[in-house]
Amino acid sequence: MKAIIHPARAVTLGFRLTILFGTVLLALPMARAGGTPAPLFTAFFTSVSAVCVTGMVTVDTGTYWSTFGQVAIMLLFQMGGFGMMTAATLLGLTLL
Repeated sequence: MKAIIHPARAVTLGFRLTILFGTVLLALPMARAGGTPAPLFTAFFTSVSAVCVTGMVTVDTGTYWSTFGQVAIMLLFQMGGFGMMTAATLLGLTLL
């Protein structure tokens, strides 16, 4: 018998994987304007903030991140917003 993952766990797993993927992208040397890798905590905090669509940052986004890093952050915001809409839809469907 095949196990089916619960929708709530699927959404949280998706958020976790997106945050992890974003952290890896932002920790790359090409994501930082100076060409050196960002500290892991800075990359992680920025990724979590972007995916959760809060907009909190520990560094100035315009000067600290390169164009690649800024595009990565923008995509994380988009995926986080899509995840919020998916979670809201799942919640709405379970209430019907």
